[in-house]
Amino acid sequence: MRKPLVDDCDNCGKPGALKLPEGPDALGHHYCPDCLPAITMARAAEDQLRSLLSPILGAWQATWSQHLPAETLAEIQRDTLSQLNPA
Repeated sequence: MRKPLVDDCDNCGKPGALKLPEGPDALGHHYCPDCLPAITMARAAEDQLRSLLSPILGAWQATWSQHLPAETLAEIQRDTLSQLNPA
């Protein structure tokens, strides 16, 4: 089922948000003018971080993953993220 062009914002719920096409199905999501900049910046930051880390993590994994259990890697990830975003 296709979503209407104008609906409530999928992020904050405000009415009158426009549908933006995205993804392989192009159904899109609705974002109001207040939420769109933050959503766009978050996606850009995520895309850039993935692009930067992908080759580094791939090389690291090829060398070390056989010696490090997945649970330890997950713990390192949680610790690192908690340092970036203290509660």
